[in-house]
Amino acid sequence: MGSGIHSIAMVWFVLELTGSATATGTLLLLSTLPAVLIGPLGGLLADQVNRKLLIVGNDFFRGIIVLGLGC
Repeated sequence: MGSGIHSIAMVWFVLELTGSATATGTLLLLSTLPAVLIGPLGGLLADQVNRKLLIVGNDFFRGIIVLGLGC
């Protein structure tokens, strides 16, 4: 839920800051593009790997990224 709220807030922030529909559209494109490109590969990986291991590994990796952003 936090990621969804963050996405909405980021789009709103860019729109308020720039007032540009082009900048807002570019942000939406760049934030959606990785999911479109990597999503099918992630689906293949999810079918091959133990789901519990995948979820725990992703949570750990995400935690490391969040800690790195905080420093």
